[in-house]
Amino acid sequence: MAIHARSQIRNAVRAAIIDADTDAAEKVYDTRVYDLANTSLPAVTIRSNSDQVEGISLSKPRTQQRSVELVVTCFVKGTNNYATNLDTLCEQVETVMANNTILSGASKDVKLNATEMEFDANGKEPVAIADMSFTIKYSIKENEPNVSL
Repeated sequence: MAIHARSQIRNAVRAAIIDADTDAAEKVYDTRVYDLANTSLPAVTIRSNSDQVEGISLSKPRTQQRSVELVVTCFVKGTNNYATNLDTLCEQVETVMANNTILSGASKDVKLNATEMEFDANGKEPVAIADMSFTIKYSIKENEPNVSL
């Protein structure tokens, strides 16, 4: 079964982060709903927040230029150096994204928009979290949302 181009993009981002051997190793998850166990950190989650659509042709089926907001969230834990460890994981993800702007043909461009960080000391060990927001541009035909152009 064919999957939407948005899913293909998330899968390509996940594969690229895993292949880059970041500090998260294999702990890279697509659209994770449940909390991560503190023992499984560092880790990365990937989700799409919104998908803006612009028609770029008048004839049907129309070609659409899309901009998906993809949020890559980095999690690290520890009592020492957690801010530095978070920055290291963010740097690894930024490098992966900058070096894979077409994401195996699924996209046209990738751009980092912002990074927001928070620190949570409620558990046994503090957890540092960074939400990295990327805009990923891709094109499809309106009647084939599973085929990137």
